[in-house]
Amino acid sequence: MTETSINDITASITEGFEGYIWVENKTAPYIIESNSEIDWDSITKGSLFIAEALLYSKEEEEEEEEEGEKGTAIWITYIDGRYYIKKTELANISINKNDTIITPLAKSEDKLLQLLPIFEDHTDPFATDFEEARSSHYIFLGFAEASTNNQ
Repeated sequence: MTETSINDITASITEGFEGYIWVENKTAPYIIESNSEIDWDSITKGSLFIAEALLYSKEEEEEEEEEGEKGTAIWITYIDGRYYIKKTELANISINKNDTIITPLAKSEDKLLQLLPIFEDHTDPFATDFEEARSSHYIFLGFAEASTNNQ
């Protein structure tokens, strides 16, 4: 996890992202469309904290036709009085769309989340030190279209 403060995140992210922000006193998340500004003050007004947020910004690369996704994925959660923030730059991550998981966003009628599981090598001491890959976390890759639901 990064040691970025929530104030640094809210100050630097104002537009160009899509995703959702769920504050602690609301029954449904605020949906952020990619072409809208994020007004953190109005979203968090009257709330003690942001319970969870998944945000994604895709960078358009017109000069070079490189393979792979470009952009930034941000995960924010609040647990036991502390924010945990993970910011992932996607330029160095190999993304195969067939490996993504499509799942509905809770309390949303039409939004599907596109998630990429990230695996890390792990040695299992209970299986004669067998090397295995374990899912460590997910990266949010924006909203998926209903026609791309692969699950």
